[in-house]
Order: sequence, then C-alpha cells, then structure tokens
Amino acid sequence: NFGTTWALTNATVATGALSPNGSTNSDRIVETAVNSVHQAAQSSVPLTIGQTYRFSVYVKAAQRNWIAMQLSTGFTSTPGQYFNVSTGALGTPAGNPAGRIEDAGNGWYRCSIQGVASATSGLVVIYLASANNTVVYLGDVNNGLSLWGAQVEIGSVETSYISTTTTSVVRNADSAVMTGANFTSVLTAAQNGIVAEGSFKGISGLNPMISLDAGSPNVNSVRIRGNGATTELAVYAGAAFTVQLNGGARVAGTTYKVGGAAKSTDYGISVNAATPVGQLTGTYPSGINQMQIGGDGTDFMNGWLRTIRAWPQRLINAEIQAFSK
Repeated sequence: NFGTTWALTNATVATGALSPNGSTNSDRIVETAVNSVHQAAQSSVPLTIGQTYRFSVYVKAAQRNWIAMQLSTGFTSTPGQYFNVSTGALGTPAGNPAGRIEDAGNGWYRCSIQGVASATSGLVVIYLASANNTVVYLGDVNNGLSLWGAQVEIGSVETSYISTTTTSVVRNADSAVMTGANFTSVLTAAQNGIVAEGSFKGISGLNPMISLDAGSPNVNSVRIRGNGATTELAVYAGAAFTVQLNGGARVAGTTYKVGGAAKSTDYGISVNAATPVGQLTGTYPSGINQMQIGGDGTDFMNGWLRTIRAWPQRLINAEIQAFSK
C-alpha cells in the first residue's frame, strides 16, 4: 500500500485503476504543485551484500506516461531506468539496470530493474516523470498514474507477485498439477496430444511447458519443453531417455505454439505450424497419471503459458501442425 509503508515526496495517494489481479486495490499517485521530484520510496529494505536483486512494479498510465525506477542507497552504481508506460518502451538507463517492461494487460505494464547490493539495507524509489530523463518538474495536482504490486526479490528475474506488508517472505515455486479425475477426464495413460502456447523469459537450461508424468523427475514422462536454444518433445521410459524431437530454435520473449503427440513407437512435434518432426520408435512411459503445468518438479518454464489444449489420443502429424498454427 503506497499510502502506508512507502514514503511519499511531493505526491499524494488516491484510489487507482482496477489492479492487474482484478481487485480495486491499486493506488493512484498524484503530484503536488511543487517544482521538484514526485516520488514514492521504500527504505530499510534488508539486503545481503553481493546479492543480485530485482525490483518490479505494475504501472498504468493516466495523465503521466513516464516513470523512473532506481535502486538507490545500498546498491552498486545506483542503477535506474526510465519507462514509457503508455507505449511499453524503455527510456534512458543508468548504472546497468537490465530494465524490462512487459505488457500485463488492460493498460498495465510491469516495469523492473536489477542491481547488486553493496550494503545490508537499501532504498528503492519510484519517480513520476514528465518525460524521458525528466523527474524534476512543476507538478500538477490533476496529474498522476496508478501503481500496484511493487516487489524486491533475490535474483535477476521478476517472479509472480506476492503481497507482503512489513516483513519479507520466502516464496515457494509456482506449482500447478492436474491429477485424479481432472487428469483422466482429459488425458490417458497410453497416448496423448498436447498443444502449449507461451513464451520464455530466457533460453538457458531446461524449461518445461508441460510434463505428463508419474510424479518423479526424469522418470516415465512426456515433456514439451525448451532445451537451451531449441524447443523439443522429450520422453523418458523408466529412467531411459528414449525420444528427443527437436522442434526448432527458440528465442526469449517470442511466443510459440508447441504441438506434441505421443504413443508407443509413434511421436511427433510441430512448432508454430512448421513441418512436423516424427519418430517411430520409443516405448511410451508407464504409469502416467498427472499433468504438471509450467514445470516438471525439478525444472521450471521461466515464462508464461497462454493456452493449453489436450486430447486423449495421439494426434496425427497434420493435426499437430494445424493446431499449432
């Protein structure tokens, strides 16, 4: 709540726009008629020296279209970044902030920067800006914008928002699993077709979009995933890696529709309606009884899933190509 635990300078708080989670709990930050900075700051953020932190906030433009964010006292090089929250464009950076702006829907953008802690306590600041490179200006009591969901967290990737008040929390990994009757009403233990649509934040390591499995990592599973710079259908029968079909290159931030089809000795993959790649060998895993969404219990997607479509049968290759268009 920007009206309670944040320190406002030359700004006031009013009720904001409908927040990204559909609640009426965002704050409208309004300028005062002073020729200076107009900001919200959070001090005494607990830090570990040498640790990388990511600072993020959701913003919706109103009379003001620009903000600036800064990791100030307690961070090496005090990284900062300007953001145009009307067009979704990055403005001027300072101090290597690795700034990102991502469309969160309904006019909201999630803005974020990162920095390395140089002290055990830090100060983070959100400035209203009249333009790129301009945080000092004569404010107007009719001007402002909406803020919601500010978060400082360990690491270089902003994760899903967790509401906190005056103390930090330890987050669990996001986990979504379809089991029991929910699974058997859609999928089978012997053959399946899946089309998953989404995008990845990065292209390092293994990033499962969907895992059909029996609950144990790297044992008896069918996965649609990213693997380094490629997308693939990967199958384990027991602990043996029996199928690895390359669906083509992947790039961070690009949306992919990955269609996978699997039954014993008959597998296929098509990405964004490309010519399917198939394999007519490989035993189908036994004991599959759940679908993990966005992970496999060990590795995680590190991205967004937009849609999942599932069939209780091995789609033919022409079908996975058509459905992944």
